[in-house]
Amino acid sequence: MKKILSFLTALTLVFGAGSALPEGALKLDTDVSASFETKTYGDYEYTDLDDDEHDTVRITKYNGTDTKVTIPSTIDGKKVTWIDYTFWNYTSLTNVTIPDSVTRIGEGAFGFCTSLTSISIPNSVTSIDIGAFFNCTSLTSITIPDSVTSISESAFWNCTNLKSVTIPNGVTSIGESAFEDCTSLTSITIPESVTSIGDGAFLGCTSLTSISIPDSVSSIGEYAFRDCTNLKSVTIPNSVTNISGGAFYNCTSLTSITIPDSVTSIGNSAFGGCISLTSITIPNGVTSIGDGAFLGCTSLTSISIPDSVTSIGENAFGYDSNKNKIDGFTVYGYKDTAAETYANDNGFEFIDLDMEYTYGDWVYKLLMNGTLEITDYKGSDTTVTVPAEIDGKKVTSIGNYVFDHRTSLTSITIPDSVTSIGLYAFNRCTSLKSITIPNSVTNISGSAFEDCTSLESVTIPNSVTRIDYRAFFGCTSLKSITIPDSVTSISDEAFSGCTSLTSITIPKSVTSFGNGAFNKTPWLEAQQKKNSLVIVNNILIDGTTCEGEVTIPNGVTSIGSYAFSGCTSLTSITIPNSVTSIGCFVFCTSLKSISIPDSVTSISDYALGYDSQENKIDGFTIYGNSGTAAETYANDYGFDFIALDKIKKGDVNGDTDINMKDLTRLQQYLAEWDVDINKTAADVTGDDKLTMGDLTRLQQYLAGWEVTLG
Repeated sequence: MKKILSFLTALTLVFGAGSALPEGALKLDTDVSASFETKTYGDYEYTDLDDDEHDTVRITKYNGTDTKVTIPSTIDGKKVTWIDYTFWNYTSLTNVTIPDSVTRIGEGAFGFCTSLTSISIPNSVTSIDIGAFFNCTSLTSITIPDSVTSISESAFWNCTNLKSVTIPNGVTSIGESAFEDCTSLTSITIPESVTSIGDGAFLGCTSLTSISIPDSVSSIGEYAFRDCTNLKSVTIPNSVTNISGGAFYNCTSLTSITIPDSVTSIGNSAFGGCISLTSITIPNGVTSIGDGAFLGCTSLTSISIPDSVTSIGENAFGYDSNKNKIDGFTVYGYKDTAAETYANDNGFEFIDLDMEYTYGDWVYKLLMNGTLEITDYKGSDTTVTVPAEIDGKKVTSIGNYVFDHRTSLTSITIPDSVTSIGLYAFNRCTSLKSITIPNSVTNISGSAFEDCTSLESVTIPNSVTRIDYRAFFGCTSLKSITIPDSVTSISDEAFSGCTSLTSITIPKSVTSFGNGAFNKTPWLEAQQKKNSLVIVNNILIDGTTCEGEVTIPNGVTSIGSYAFSGCTSLTSITIPNSVTSIGCFVFCTSLKSISIPDSVTSISDYALGYDSQENKIDGFTIYGNSGTAAETYANDYGFDFIALDKIKKGDVNGDTDINMKDLTRLQQYLAEWDVDINKTAADVTGDDKLTMGDLTRLQQYLAGWEVTLG
């Protein structure tokens, strides 16, 4: 049950809402201790804080009668940094201004200020403590500044007129019952900085219709959204691993919810009483479903349970709130699992998801969402239409290998019920000439159309977001392809070996290209002839024809994996400050060093300094600034790292001094003597080249000229 017997409730029960709080009774959990010698300053009572400087105070009470109050920033020359219980139960207060000396709005500071309509919190405040605005029933809006890092337990409990709240990016936790019973609250913005939502944080927010929980949140407390009776949709991020007990209990308007793959347990009564919930997908990763998790979900007539679930509590689903069975309730699952045991123990129909069924020439099985997947085709027709329905259930998936090696298949019609095409689904259908993929399909799996050598045209719909590994590999008759702007990723070798492919339209939406996505296509060869660096959407996808010294142009944001595969003659590469990620440089055995700019935040595993067998290249050195991805990569993989921010320009020989020895060493290097130099230090003109210009600049510097090195 929710933990609502906080200090506020206890004090109200003991002393009454209108009672004065006894002196010394409020020494609670604090960061600094306070003297209990109460002093008076005008209408205020205060105590000195025992901080390092002994120059700050806490205001503990206001004895005035003003309805609009400006809190002083100093008292007797000491800064006011903390207010708590200052205006407790001051029902006449309508407006208050807090000075920017205040860093903490303490416990019960404005509790029961039932006439308070607005308040300005300064940027100096870092914490809003327990019950700070408890029962401020006239408060309609509040701006919480960016400086605040925590919103404590019951901070805005029962602020029944509060309509919207924006939590600033900086707050890491929303405390227990922080916004409980804020019955007018229609919207709440939770930033990416928040990692936990406390028990009962939004309990009873009956006007809240939707909420988006950011990816930063890993913990949603018990009863966090209980009795949010108008809540229709919730987005739970992949960072959440546990849906706590009663988290969405009695959310009577909630019709559907997506539980992310990260979740491993669903607590007791988590969705109990959600009477409008018609469907739920339990991800494969959940291991336990608690008692009454879906008790009283009377619109839920079936549920699919993955084989990862090993524990299902009493009355978890299939019962109304009075624990009467829901007529016709069906459990879908796998034989010899917790799902079958629960169905048998409770007398529900059980359907085995591993069971295959036959419908004419088709073999199919049930999926966890109640739709069907075609698993095999037993016919011999050359022209085939996949059924949209079988026995009243939608066909949504063409499974793995269904038409694999059907060399006589010339035409296939896929219905718009299908959302997924499985691995090798049409692999080596060598007579298949054209295919239209319906707009319902979102996923084309790996090798789905691999080696369909007669395939001349294919229409990829706007619904597809990813073209998977080798999806169209070896489609040697395919001449052109238009990638829709829904696609964001083209995987490894997706169109590799399409030897007739001369035209490819790639939209701006594509932000990721896999290794060799267009290898051995006329299109790629044509791009290479135009420029040895093939760049698409600011991503360098191919540089395999490069040799010697290469400069990547400014504007490129990513160097794709294997973009320089096999460049054994590549000796140096210049990476601009626009690049943020670097893929693998395999086979670049002549590349002995690399300088990586601060802009790079991501470097792939074994990206640099290795040959094709993942053997280290002798003497490979990484240059970069301290504390960057360059240094992290060098340390993680055991390469020499030279911190550019610690290099002294002009110190060619690396002895920390700049003198004639450096000038001589640079002369020797430019004369092609076999000498070691620090090339970065020697580049005193800053043009990323070592020339006579650098020698001249160094001579001028040593001669006392007013020139800059680097």
